[in-house]
Amino acid sequence: MAPAAHRRLRRLAAVVRDRAVRRLIAAVNGAIHPGDVSSLSTAEFVESASPVPTSWSRHCGDFPGAGARLEADVDTREEAAKTMLIERDVPIEMDDGIALRADVFRPNDGRAHPTLMTYGPYGKGLAFADGYPTAWKKMTEEHPDTVTGSTNVHQCWEVADPEKWVPHGYAVVRVDSRGAGRSPGFLDPFSARETEDFRECIEWAGRQAWSNGKVGLNGISYYGMNQWRVAALKPGPLAAICVWEGASDFYREAARHGGILSTMLLNWYEMQVLSVQHGRGEAGPRSAATGELVCGDRTLRRRFLWSDRSLSGA
Repeated sequence: MAPAAHRRLRRLAAVVRDRAVRRLIAAVNGAIHPGDVSSLSTAEFVESASPVPTSWSRHCGDFPGAGARLEADVDTREEAAKTMLIERDVPIEMDDGIALRADVFRPNDGRAHPTLMTYGPYGKGLAFADGYPTAWKKMTEEHPDTVTGSTNVHQCWEVADPEKWVPHGYAVVRVDSRGAGRSPGFLDPFSARETEDFRECIEWAGRQAWSNGKVGLNGISYYGMNQWRVAALKPGPLAAICVWEGASDFYREAARHGGILSTMLLNWYEMQVLSVQHGRGEAGPRSAATGELVCGDRTLRRRFLWSDRSLSGA
């Protein structure tokens, strides 16, 4: 692809992503019905979403982009991020008695707020820079706006940075899926059990005292693919989904691209999921933010880890 065409494609991709985020925010704020998000225009988003500081410069249309603000605004948001409440390993009990673990980042103002949630197998305590150093280096060099206005200590793979969302009045909830990270249980990605767990997590978030009853889902790839499935269960508090690079047809878009077998999932399962399976304990990574073990406090033998997971992850 010619350089000029490649640049145009990247600009188009940025516009598409920004529009998706606009729709998510407006739906979670209750300004539009989730079913109407596809028709939301930029002007409608600006009118319906939460107010933003008037001193913000404008980037990518009317949505304020990271790195496009005045220095004073950056300082204000960083101060707000420092005062956010962080609750780690909050238990969310499932219908079979298993308690999954979630980290909750929320404003320290005593008020109810909309929730942005992700649920997945990548270890909520694993820092982006530690787990994916090559991708982190490339992102920070080519897209420095992604790390502007944040300490980045809470940046994790393919999920929202709470330091950029909490100051705007959102609670950010990250759940380790069953058998991954600090959540116990049988590790079985893409399973019906996982989807049911996700539904119960959404219902849980909608009931919390710090929640206004509206939950939006956001995330990339795996965190997008499972949004399609859980949305089909129609959890009561679910107000919007924002699917980034999330396949909806597992056969055509994940297993066989154009009919050709893709081996990506086999490598993905071993490299990205099994590396943070619950029970790895001391054999797994530590959180850059807390120093705690990302995969739980117990260190299980290999044969027990083997018996506590599906064979293929798909």
